[in-house]
Amino acid sequence: MTSFVGKLENAAEEAVTHTHVPPPKAGPEPPLHAGGELPHAHPEVSVPVAVRTVVDHAALERALEGAGSAVSAGDSARLVVIAEKKLAGRAVEALSAAERQQLVDALRQELVKLSPGAAERRRRLLADAKAMFSAENGSTLIVSTASAPGGTWVFFHDGSKTSPVIGGESFFPDLPGTPVPAKRPDPKKAGIAGSPSWRTASGGLVTKPPPLPAKPVTVPSGLDAQALEKAPDIVLGEIARARTAAVEAAERQAAPVKLSAAPGSRRAGQRIARITKVYPEVPGGVWDECTVAEGVTGPEVDRMPDSEMDKVLPTIGSLTDDPKLQGMARMHAFGPILGDETLAGVAYGPHVAANLLASGHTEGFARVGAKQTGRLNVKAGTPVKVSQYVKYRPVKGSKAGRYPFVVAVKYEYTLESGARTVAVIDISPRGEVTYYIDR
Repeated sequence: MTSFVGKLENAAEEAVTHTHVPPPKAGPEPPLHAGGELPHAHPEVSVPVAVRTVVDHAALERALEGAGSAVSAGDSARLVVIAEKKLAGRAVEALSAAERQQLVDALRQELVKLSPGAAERRRRLLADAKAMFSAENGSTLIVSTASAPGGTWVFFHDGSKTSPVIGGESFFPDLPGTPVPAKRPDPKKAGIAGSPSWRTASGGLVTKPPPLPAKPVTVPSGLDAQALEKAPDIVLGEIARARTAAVEAAERQAAPVKLSAAPGSRRAGQRIARITKVYPEVPGGVWDECTVAEGVTGPEVDRMPDSEMDKVLPTIGSLTDDPKLQGMARMHAFGPILGDETLAGVAYGPHVAANLLASGHTEGFARVGAKQTGRLNVKAGTPVKVSQYVKYRPVKGSKAGRYPFVVAVKYEYTLESGARTVAVIDISPRGEVTYYIDR
């Protein structure tokens, strides 16, 4: 720990004595101990641009099945990906009429690809090709779609990028009774590149598109009569619902914790300016919740009574007799030695290795005055931002449940020079502690 304190002092001294002060920099993210980056906890949530929607795929699949267009879990995800790609972060309501129609057409085309009728048509064409040619030449058949008047046109072709062979075509109407268009769409609209040729019934190839039959053969799509008409709106409705829920969640997460000056509630002093709860965009990762406390350091304050902390988080000894957890103690995000105290974000951490380090050294790091000779002034008013990341883990015992354990703490100090020094404490799931300084 002595070397750690020395690094802190050197960082502060260098920040003051350098002739050319470097611009403030972001500092490191908490180190990796679980195989993935811990994203920077950013309380200023951009709503709705940075919102991550979480679609209820089970509900979507039930709704599609009710509309006569049953799809599997993987296929419903494909529909959502297509929609989100074209939405590009916008709300469904923000689309123009033309943009919405393009999106609806794209969803219909994908539904056609997924339909039993398209699968059956592909199977028959593959069987015909294998009967006329070797298995190798007749084993690849790609399904590509293009919008056509009143429905979706389907091309069944091989995978050539320069000279694709179209082995068959089908038309899937949006509504029953819609006639087959008099003219096929350009294959390029279906994403077929190069110079295509068409396979004839005898197995030959022609480069000129063959005429459409006067009486096309009808192949059942396997979908209900109104499926292609209703299904796109069902998909867009679920995405709109998910996005609304995500915006509301982001607004709740970005809202500061209400502070109270009364000792024993949320804060003890008056030096904490802002407390924010931040959550990861995708749950289930290295951390579940982050408390960000911003304020200014000052003279140490008296601690809240243990009885007040017990209301927020019990002592580990009263929770469990697991010997692996007996070295754990409750860690503040913003502790009394900084000049204020909050119970927001209190979580368990290894007492000897992390709690004492934080309270005795890291939280004691304060501004170095420009007129001083490199000595730390613990009581000086130094702007500080503390981000405490926690992971909820199961604990067995008389009060079994999931409780918060600290995985990393990041201290960002702004010095008189305008430079910033960052100290990070990282705690592995096994309680191993590492720390480092960035300047």
